Amino acid sequence: MEDEIDLQKYILLLIKNWGWIIGLSVLFALGAFLISKFVLSPTYESKALVLIVPSRYSLTFDPKFQTESTSELLYFRPTAQLAESDATMQALHEAWVNNGGKADTTIAALEAMTKVELDTASNSMLLFVENEDPEVATEIVNLWATILVQKANNLFGENIDGEDSLEAQFVQIQAEREAAQQALVEFESQNEASIMTTRVTVQQTLYGQILADHGKLTQVLQDLETLQAQLDSQPANQPVSPETEFTALLLQLKAYNLDLTLPQLQLSAQTSETPRTVGTLATQMAQLQEVLELRATNLALQLDPLQTEILQLQSQIKDLQATGEQLQQNYQVTSDTYLTLARKLTENEISSEVSGNIVKLGSRAIVPMEPVGPRTLINILIGGVSGLILSISFIFARDFWASVPEEEKPFQHAPKNS
Repeated sequence: MEDEIDLQKYILLLIKNWGWIIGLSVLFALGAFLISKFVLSPTYESKALVLIVPSRYSLTFDPKFQTESTSELLYFRPTAQLAESDATMQALHEAWVNNGGKADTTIAALEAMTKVELDTASNSMLLFVENEDPEVATEIVNLWATILVQKANNLFGENIDGEDSLEAQFVQIQAEREAAQQALVEFESQNEASIMTTRVTVQQTLYGQILADHGKLTQVLQDLETLQAQLDSQPANQPVSPETEFTALLLQLKAYNLDLTLPQLQLSAQTSETPRTVGTLATQMAQLQEVLELRATNLALQLDPLQTEILQLQSQIKDLQATGEQLQQNYQVTSDTYLTLARKLTENEISSEVSGNIVKLGSRAIVPMEPVGPRTLINILIGGVSGLILSISFIFARDFWASVPEEEKPFQHAPKNS
């Protein structure tokens, strides 16, 4: 079982040496008082107020480009960090030197005398500067606040970097719109789609007529083949029957109605008295069939080139239409984007005029009359507590040393030479 600590022993020890404890505490407190009054120089603190004021209006001319509502919290902490950044301190140092400040004042010295306090409830921040010279503290804090407001608005302002990017996009889309318009105008001036459409209509009409004539010829040729089969089944010297004569006459009339160049198949003067023989009629029908077959072949040969030409024209028309639609679409897209960006620029311009800057200087510092340091009471309290702790530690250490046996104390006896 571990030995219990005897608190009574230590309490009695402190009571026994109360004089040392009080004496050292008073001595240290007195020393702190004398140092604060006669050694340390008085310091003065100046403060400036910076406010975060977000835009109170949100203008939107085009739903494609919504102006996002911004909260002051988005700017609050970044602005505070910007206040203590190296760039701000560098700018403050340059401004201080240019305004006649001490050239030997370093950036580190400025950082040591500056301080930022945030107030999220009022969306504000206080900038503090402490210096032995109240006028120097005031001048530095006012310079600091001015530089911070300028840098913050340049960084977070709604019409600085964002608008520069928007204007660059506007210039680019304006050039693209003009190029698209020029390409569309040049295409329309050379577009032969309407002429090709007329040619296709003419060729399709001609193709239909030839195809119809070819069909009629095919029908007549089929009838001729039927008649030839009937004639071949009869003796060649047999007179032609009236029915066959009538059929042959109808076939000739059909062939003539096709506007074809046919041999003149006229009846002789004896035809009315002596009927033609089957062989004679068969020969005449064979001649007619030969002419019709030749004509049908010629018509068939005309169909393929016409069909190829029609398909080529239709393909060219579709290509021209696709090109025209693409150019028209490009022009429409660039025009819409151009108008949208133009509205957005106008919106930003009006918004900047209405809302103004986001970070504003709420209050400049005035020269302080009373010093804030050294803080005599705090220094006296620190000195007294230090003396108290040191005296108690000394008493406990002395008691512990006294309780150690002589033979166990180090460095008490010098080693003897043998």
